[in-house]
Amino acid sequence: MRVLILFVVLTVFLGGCMENTQESKSSPERSSHVKQNIQPQRLTSEASQNARNTEPSKTGDIDYSVGRELKRDWIYLKGSPYSKKVAITFDDGPDYYYTVKILDILKHENVPATFFVTGKNAEKYPEVLKRIHREGHVIGNHSWNHPDFSKLSLDEVKQEISQTEELFQQLLQISPTFVRPPFGAMNDQLRQYIQQSPYTVIHWSIDTKDWTEKPAEEIMEVVRKELKGGDILLFHSAGGGQSLQGTVDVLPQVIQYIRQQGLEPVTVDQLIQIPAYQRSSLQ
Repeated sequence: MRVLILFVVLTVFLGGCMENTQESKSSPERSSHVKQNIQPQRLTSEASQNARNTEPSKTGDIDYSVGRELKRDWIYLKGSPYSKKVAITFDDGPDYYYTVKILDILKHENVPATFFVTGKNAEKYPEVLKRIHREGHVIGNHSWNHPDFSKLSLDEVKQEISQTEELFQQLLQISPTFVRPPFGAMNDQLRQYIQQSPYTVIHWSIDTKDWTEKPAEEIMEVVRKELKGGDILLFHSAGGGQSLQGTVDVLPQVIQYIRQQGLEPVTVDQLIQIPAYQRSSLQ
C-alpha cells in the first residue's frame, strides 16, 4: 500500500515538471518579457530622432538645440513645439499710421517683433523703416508690390525680391535672410529656387486674419485658442486701406497673454536660430 501511494506521488510530480518544461519552451511571451519592457524605450528614442529630422514646413516638430546650421530648412511655419518662445510678425508695412502705433506699443512693452516689409511702402515711408530697424526689430522681405508669386515667372519674382533688397541695402545696409511671399503663395519653380538660395521662407502657424477688420476681442479669441510654444503669429501693420484698429487695440493684450503662459515673445531669428541678415544680395 505504501509503495502504491509513493508511486502515485512520484508520477504526479514528474508529470508536472515535464509540463512546465514544455510550456517554457513553447511560450514566447514569457521568454521575451524583458525585451518587451525595454522595447518602448528604444522606439521612443528613434521617434525622438525622427522628430528632430522632420521638416518644420510640414509639422514644426524639430529640436533646434540639436546641431547648429545657418540654413537647416528652406521654409518654416513655426519653431520647436518644445520652445518657450513665440514670434510676433507683422506684414505689409510700413506706414505712418498703424505701423507707428504698433511700434509705440512694442517699445512700451519692451517686445521685439519681425516686420515683413514691402519695398513700395518702405520707399514711401523710409523714416518708419529706419525706426523699425533702430528699435531692434527684425526686417524681412515681403516683395516690392505684394503680388501673388505663384502667378509670376521666376524672373519676375527675383525682381520683386531683389528690388526690395536693394532698397534695404541703400537705407539700412542690410540684406534680410527671411522672405515671406505675399499670401504665402509659391509655385514649384520658386520652391526649387529658394531651396538653393540664401533665403529662408517664413510662413506662420497662427493667422489672426486681422486684415478682415476683426475687433480686438475676436483676434484675442484666436490667440487664446491656438497659442503654443514655438508659434509664429501673423498680424499686419499696414494694408490696402482696411482698418487695423483691432490689431492696435489687441496687441497689448496679446503680449500680456503670451507672458502669462510662461512664453517669451522674440524675433523670428531668435525662435528658429537662423541669422536674420546675410552678407551678400540674392542674385
